[in-house]
Amino acid sequence: NGHFPAGQNPARFATKAPKAGAKGRMGMAEVLKIGNRRWGIGVLLAVGVLVNYLDRISISVAAPQLQKELNLSSEQIGLLLSAFFWSYSLAQLPSGMLLDRFGVTRVGRVGAFLWTVASTLTALSTGYLGIFVARMLLGVAEAPGMISCQKATGYWFPRHERSRSTAVFDSAAKFANVIGVPLVAFFVVRFGWRWGFGITAMMSIAYFFAYWILYRDPSQDKKLGAAEHTYILAGGAVKEGPSGIGQINMLGYVLRNRKVWAHTIGYSAYGYSFYLFLTWLPGYMVQTLHMTILKSAAFTIIPWMCASLADLL
Repeated sequence: NGHFPAGQNPARFATKAPKAGAKGRMGMAEVLKIGNRRWGIGVLLAVGVLVNYLDRISISVAAPQLQKELNLSSEQIGLLLSAFFWSYSLAQLPSGMLLDRFGVTRVGRVGAFLWTVASTLTALSTGYLGIFVARMLLGVAEAPGMISCQKATGYWFPRHERSRSTAVFDSAAKFANVIGVPLVAFFVVRFGWRWGFGITAMMSIAYFFAYWILYRDPSQDKKLGAAEHTYILAGGAVKEGPSGIGQINMLGYVLRNRKVWAHTIGYSAYGYSFYLFLTWLPGYMVQTLHMTILKSAAFTIIPWMCASLADLL
């Protein structure tokens, strides 16, 4: 059934995969001959998360200039920075249900297309209301992003590689700030706040086409070799397709589970801290510490660089 007996080392089951001419017992060299298509998919997912978070941070960097140009109050800026997270939070459960029903490939494509549209609309907006609506659309579009990465990781990686593969795309969320904040800051200072969103819209378009061309579930991927596919399945890969459990029944089970509530409380505390820094740190440095936008970007990348390295390690 694709799972290991209790206490067994997954590596020994790799010998069941076709060896493509390798002889003798499977060592590291033979493991490498299995193929690395799964890690290519892992990098693709990480790039998606990177672009995803570039979209999110662009408004944080542009906020001081945006506030001045549109003559916005602190309360209006606060609401504008929050707009993404309202729709993002509300769309989490529906996104999970859609992923279970329609799969990673289709939902991932639609999501990438919609967040491209939202980024473009933000850059083209002429006023506060237009930006606000575009940010809410971005929240809906990006809601399946991290969930689809987790689901795809279950399809593409054996259990004993899943922590590393998860760390790759999760660290991309932090690393987006390392490269994204100074990149967006440069365009905002040099060309204006619209270009801060314009550059992320271009990246989103590029990723949409890359995802459309490259991502398939393992059973549909023609570039995935038989040996590697067997290796993934033998390592306990999650079964593709619908779960076979009713959505309402699954939701009821999740909501009754005490571990889920404990995890939710802990993750909410983490999320508050994470997004406080993500959303407010650049503007705080500009307004309170009187830094330039570029200087604030240089200081902002320090904690995110540490977070990226800690995630991978």
